[in-house]
Amino acid sequence: MKKLKEFRKLLESKTFELKIRTLSYIISQLNTLTEKLQSHTFNIGALKTEMRICFKTLLRLITSSDTSDQSFDELLKIDWALSSNQTQHFLDSKEFIFRLKTHVHPSFDTLIEAESSAQEEFTEIFKNFLADILTNLIYYLPFDDDVVNSINFLELKGKSSILEEKIIKLNIIFRLVEEEELRTQVFPQLLRLREISSTQFMAEENDPTLELWDKISRNGQYSSLTKFFRLSQVLPTSSSDVEQAFSTLKLFKNTQRNRLSEKSLEGLMLMHQEYASKDILISKRTLQLFSEVRSSLNERKKESSLPIRRSYSTYQEQNERDLDSFSPTIHAFKNEIITQELKKFKTNQFESQNTHKDLSDVEKEQVNEEEVMEINYTK
Repeated sequence: MKKLKEFRKLLESKTFELKIRTLSYIISQLNTLTEKLQSHTFNIGALKTEMRICFKTLLRLITSSDTSDQSFDELLKIDWALSSNQTQHFLDSKEFIFRLKTHVHPSFDTLIEAESSAQEEFTEIFKNFLADILTNLIYYLPFDDDVVNSINFLELKGKSSILEEKIIKLNIIFRLVEEEELRTQVFPQLLRLREISSTQFMAEENDPTLELWDKISRNGQYSSLTKFFRLSQVLPTSSSDVEQAFSTLKLFKNTQRNRLSEKSLEGLMLMHQEYASKDILISKRTLQLFSEVRSSLNERKKESSLPIRRSYSTYQEQNERDLDSFSPTIHAFKNEIITQELKKFKTNQFESQNTHKDLSDVEKEQVNEEEVMEINYTK
């Protein structure tokens, strides 16, 4: 009962509400990036831009404008977990709360009017929290990856020389075209696209990069350049697609349907991927074809059941005949082994007993006759 009262008092606290608002804002920025990475339609060419936007959105909450305006490479080199760097780059309590009022919610006015001790306590909590998030983002996100830094040429932003350098780096990694095609086809097509034809494809200002390159591919004049675009579409932005595919595969191939062929599974997976977010309209013709195929399969099962039984019985009879034909050979082989073992045994017995040393030739012949009799008896 006491804990329940404390919890109710906490919910009524205005400071607690502001903490929840701040935490919710930070998590929403991270979730926005995560949702884009897990989307099937996300273009990897925009990955670098989206990662930077997420990082700088959180950075501007806690740092001064002088820090956030630095080049991105310099920001990545800063160790945000060090207290000395936090003292140098982070805002003080009043500036931080005012920044939250501007970017998160106007209700932070109440905290601006609060005592300085309450402001410092609030700031200290989120200062350490944001420092940990920035450090982890630098560690886990591929900001310095060559593919990510090169594939964003698809956005067609920047100078032509920079775009050419990115294409060269991609070609070194994936070997899409020969060097001669790179010089004679790709670079001239890029120049034409940048200087002459880009306006006709960018008819709408907010056209996504994916739709822009779809238009360029359909044009047909940039066949060599669009090879790099097609490469970007098969590069995964995360492992979520693979994990989701395995989860879906388990739903299709369960214990009741464990004999589905690889071809059937592939068809079901492609259908699921195509119609996951669409309504499936089944026509009468489709139902009729399904009924015909099912009837055909049932007839084939009935026709194939009898020959299978006959073939099995035929195999059984043939197997017995084979065993009979091999039996004399098997018996002869067994007798040969037994004869050799008996000889070894008798020889060892003669050597171990002194009485066998003085055996006459007659006695030895008697021993050999006994061996033969034992062998015949064994047969």
